[in-house]
Amino acid sequence: MMILGSMPHSEVLIALVLCCLPSLEATLWYPKSLPCDVKANGNTVNVDCTERALENVPLGIPGNATNVTLTINHIPLIKLSSFQGLESLIEIDLRCNCVPIKIGPKDHVCSKSMAIENGSFLHLRNLKSLYLDGNQLSSIPRGLPPGLTLLSLEVNNIHTILKENLSELTNIEVLYFGQNCYYRNPCNVSYHIQEGAFFHLENLTLLSLKSNNLSYVPRKLPASLKELYLYNNNIEKKGRSVIFLDVQTCQHSSLSIILCVLLTSLVLGFITLSISTHLFLWDMWYTYHFCLAKLKGYSHLSSQATIYDAFIVYDKKDQAVSDWVLQELQVHLEEQGDPPLQLCLEERDWIPGCPLIDNLCESIQQSKKTVFILTNKYIRSGNFKTAFYLAHQRLMDEKADVILLIFLETFPRHSKYLRLRKRLYRRSLLEWPSNPQAQPYFWHCLRSAMLTEGHRQYNKLFQETL
Repeated sequence: MMILGSMPHSEVLIALVLCCLPSLEATLWYPKSLPCDVKANGNTVNVDCTERALENVPLGIPGNATNVTLTINHIPLIKLSSFQGLESLIEIDLRCNCVPIKIGPKDHVCSKSMAIENGSFLHLRNLKSLYLDGNQLSSIPRGLPPGLTLLSLEVNNIHTILKENLSELTNIEVLYFGQNCYYRNPCNVSYHIQEGAFFHLENLTLLSLKSNNLSYVPRKLPASLKELYLYNNNIEKKGRSVIFLDVQTCQHSSLSIILCVLLTSLVLGFITLSISTHLFLWDMWYTYHFCLAKLKGYSHLSSQATIYDAFIVYDKKDQAVSDWVLQELQVHLEEQGDPPLQLCLEERDWIPGCPLIDNLCESIQQSKKTVFILTNKYIRSGNFKTAFYLAHQRLMDEKADVILLIFLETFPRHSKYLRLRKRLYRRSLLEWPSNPQAQPYFWHCLRSAMLTEGHRQYNKLFQETL
């Protein structure tokens, strides 16, 4: 540590200056008269002089500036001293200082092109990007630094590119020469590129020659080239432009219209079917079979005689209902009473592996009656609705009412169908009594209903309608 108290005043002053010198160098100093915005971000110092009506490169640009933007000004001349002392520059943007026509709302239109003295940029050894678009230049500037990697000369009056013009650009990677001869920047000559003009540029990866009235593809391009832009030119191959649009392909043919209509109908039909299946599965299933029966007509099974006295439909998932059917209903109807009745039970009489609908149809058709053992939960199930619709089919086709409803719980009084059926055919609705003494009467009524044809028990007021 330096002890300042033991040092003379002159030496102390020198020490303070030496200590503060690095910080003074790190700060950005520039005159307040500089008509530009200066911003620093780490090692990058940006000087923005856009649209300041400048007629020359302003003095006072910081010596450590890395990026200078001088677009949309009136600078007619770049001299050898224009960027003197700015060796840290990496990018210079001089676009639109003398455009041939007004392309943008703020462009400066002039009749005389910008002049660039040879070697004006040569001393800038760190320069990597140079933008000279929109300055009416008629040739590629000479004396460019060899380390340049990007050069943009779009919207100028450069109509010829010779190999000698690019001999200095040994490290160039990106070249923009577009819009030097097109409808907004017209010229009366054909764009000319000397054969092999770009061949020696071993690092070139992007070359833009768009909108140049070019009539051929340049030959002997470097192997390093990855992107080549040639659109809006007059390049032709075998009598046809390389960029060719067949107007007929834009017209709607009858085949495309038909395919469009078919695909649209298919998509809409699929969506409608999916929604309908989700919301109305069993109604659609019944409607399908009902319409199919109407189209094909009704046909009896091969066996005209019924095999069973009754087909029993119940909720097999409800253990209490299954126990009641197997231990009460089957015992009283098949094993007790006179005469004994033959029941069709799913677990015992259905053919294994046969589709559900086929088994249901066979069981209903081969049984004199279809008995539904109902609970409030089972009424809302899809299996009940399917079997009920199929049993109703016999009423419509054969005029045979084969349905008997047994409620193990209190049946819904609000049902209009049940109220109508009770008025039309009261004996087809039975309710399991909670009083054990009434059970013998229940079995008597059930056996009587099963042995009697349904339409004979209809209320006389409604017999004529059947």
